Amino acid sequence: MTRKRSAHRARRGVALLVAALALLAAPGAASAQSVVVEHDDVIIEHIPADAARAASALSLYRAGREVVRSRLGRDVPGRPRVLIAPTDASFQAWVQREAQGGIAPSWSAAVAIPSRSVVILRGPALDARTRPTAFAISLTHEIAHLALEAVSLARGEPIPQWLEEGLASWASDQSMDPDERKMLRARARGGALLPLASLEHRFPENPTDASAAYAQTHALCLELERLHGREAIVALLARLERGYTVDGSLQVIAGITLLDLETELESSLVGERSWWLDALLSISVWHIMGLLAVAAVVRYLFKRRRLLREMDAEERAGGA
Repeated sequence: MTRKRSAHRARRGVALLVAALALLAAPGAASAQSVVVEHDDVIIEHIPADAARAASALSLYRAGREVVRSRLGRDVPGRPRVLIAPTDASFQAWVQREAQGGIAPSWSAAVAIPSRSVVILRGPALDARTRPTAFAISLTHEIAHLALEAVSLARGEPIPQWLEEGLASWASDQSMDPDERKMLRARARGGALLPLASLEHRFPENPTDASAAYAQTHALCLELERLHGREAIVALLARLERGYTVDGSLQVIAGITLLDLETELESSLVGERSWWLDALLSISVWHIMGLLAVAAVVRYLFKRRRLLREMDAEERAGGA
């Protein structure tokens, strides 16, 4: 009887533990346990144990918001909520709650739900042992989505997704990862760049094509900046707010069509050379002659040193 009662208690204890863990990850768990700190520009929500993460998040949010303001010429409206999920499981659960069923990519450190003015952070990604620069770029990217949501609301319809994602990447990072650029060069040379029309409303579900879509739209915004300056992007957003199309706005601002911009990007990618090829092609006959001369001097020094050693050995042998 005692053994049965002990087994029953053990099973009950395990069941209660599982229920408690599930409750921590459940969508409604945040409100019961969260600390809510209201600042003038943002509301931070976190569990009591994540006070240090909250301080880091506040600093990174303010820095990212300033970057977005300076790049896009647009500020984040109101006071968004920044939720710090303590675990990977709660991060997914909170994204599903706020996005009404949405799923965060496994690699994402932050997710914005612009319609609710919310950014959810993956708490472990805030820890000091992770890459702080990568996290700051990711958070700034999501902050840019909040600022761009105001443009969509002003025009009465969403701006094209390819443009929103490209501008969010451009606002958060002024350069491009060399590996991404290399991948785009290969796609451009193979005629495999994605048509923007296919990215108007959604990005590919295939991870490879999705990664290419993010890189390509980022590169397109960088190309627009290279050709016509940051002012062209700010002016483009101003016209979009007033309801004009992307193509029509580009014609007024820069004298080009959207197709022209796509073609220019493709030409730039096809014409790019890898750094090692640039270095190889920059070697002239004079460089080669100089290298041969250096090699000859080195060879002479080695031979002279060997000869001196041989002479020294002969002298010691003769003296003996």
